[in-house]
Amino acid sequence: MIAFGQIQKGYEVCYNLEDAFANKEVVHTLRLRNNKKLTSIPDEIKELKNLKILDVSGTNMTSLPEAISECKELEEITANASKFKTIPSSIGELKKLRILNFGYNQIEEIPASLVKCVNLERLMLGDNKISKIPESFNNLDKMRFCGLGGNNLTEFSNDFLGLESVGNLWLHGNSITSIPTEVCQMKSLTHLLIDTTEVENLNEIKTLCPDLRIIDENNRK
Repeated sequence: MIAFGQIQKGYEVCYNLEDAFANKEVVHTLRLRNNKKLTSIPDEIKELKNLKILDVSGTNMTSLPEAISECKELEEITANASKFKTIPSSIGELKKLRILNFGYNQIEEIPASLVKCVNLERLMLGDNKISKIPESFNNLDKMRFCGLGGNNLTEFSNDFLGLESVGNLWLHGNSITSIPTEVCQMKSLTHLLIDTTEVENLNEIKTLCPDLRIIDENNRK
């Protein structure tokens, strides 16, 4: 008999691919974290029609198969601290996705289709090699947390300004030297993490946005 470990919040939890593929209809959570032998997932993942949570953090994977887009019930993908170089271009097909974590990898580009994940609430892409965000990034108007610290961004994109629900915007560890004054109109923004010594108009922003907590990650306590 195959053991699923435990029930968590009503989800059937499975800890390896063999068991998951043998019980495709009942697997809601697949946790493969810290499996250093794991370098890829086969296209068969698309047959896990009820999969809600996928955790492949701490593995040696470099990519997810495009077939992941067939897992229409997916709400959370955690893939941080691995060897990922790309995010699948089909990610935009996951309309129920709420949490996406690819922090601490080697990703250079955010796929344009990500802006179709309109229910995304938490995006964690810190410590990668990203130099720009896709056009229409502000379509992600349900996002409450946006973490892009430790990348190669050189400007504060105007698309950030349209993130109506974002409360925490982490942009420290980039090369951003100016912040548009329109940041004060971001009605939900409460915390902005940046490298304060790099931002040339910091005093102006502080004056115009007295309620915005601007935090220098290097001096954060």
